[in-house]
Amino acid sequence: VAVFSLAPAVSLVGETTVAADGSWSIPATLTRPGPYLARAQLDATTTVDSPQLLVPLKPRLSAEVVGKRTVGARVVLRGRLQPAAAGRLTLRFAGKARRVRVGDVGRFQVKLPTDVPGRFRWSLRVAPKPGYLAARRANALVLTAPALALGARGQAVLALERRLNRLRYALAAVNSTYGYDTVEAVFALQKVHGLPRTGRV
Repeated sequence: VAVFSLAPAVSLVGETTVAADGSWSIPATLTRPGPYLARAQLDATTTVDSPQLLVPLKPRLSAEVVGKRTVGARVVLRGRLQPAAAGRLTLRFAGKARRVRVGDVGRFQVKLPTDVPGRFRWSLRVAPKPGYLAARRANALVLTAPALALGARGQAVLALERRLNRLRYALAAVNSTYGYDTVEAVFALQKVHGLPRTGRV
C-alpha cells in the first residue's frame, strides 16, 4: 500500500506491506491538508484506490513581544504562522483589529502603539482556509511611564509632547526634548485639572 498527496502535485507520502489480517499503517508528517489517497497494488497490473481524504490541520502560531515596555519606546509583536498559507491573520490590540501581513515563510512583525501607559490585551487569530483549523495566541502588554522633568530626552518625551499637542497645549516644538516649552505646557495641563503645578510628569 502507498499513500499519495494529490495537491499541489501528486507525491508519495509513504508505503508499506499489508499485514496478514489486511491492516496497514504509514507514519507521516503532514504539511498540507491534502487531499490524500491510499493505493493498493494487488498484482502486477491491478491497483485499487481509496476514496480521497481531506485531513484538517491545525497551523502552528507563535508570537512574542519585543522591545522596552515603556511609553514611547519601539515595541513590536513578531512571530510565525506555519504554514504561511493556512489562513488570514488578524491582530486585536486595545480593542482595535487589524490584518497582519504574513511573509512567504510565515514570519510577521507588527509595531504596537506605545503612546500611553497601561495594561493592554492583544490577541492573534487565524481565520483558516479550507482544510485548516483555527489558531489563536493572546497575552497582555504592560506599558510603564518613566518620570519626566526639565532636561529629559527620548521617546517617552516625544510621546508626551505629541499627547500635549493633540490636547492643544502650546509647544514651541515636538522634538523629544523636555524644554521650558514642555514645562509650561505641563503647568497648563496641571492647572486645568487641579493638580499641583510641578512641571513634571
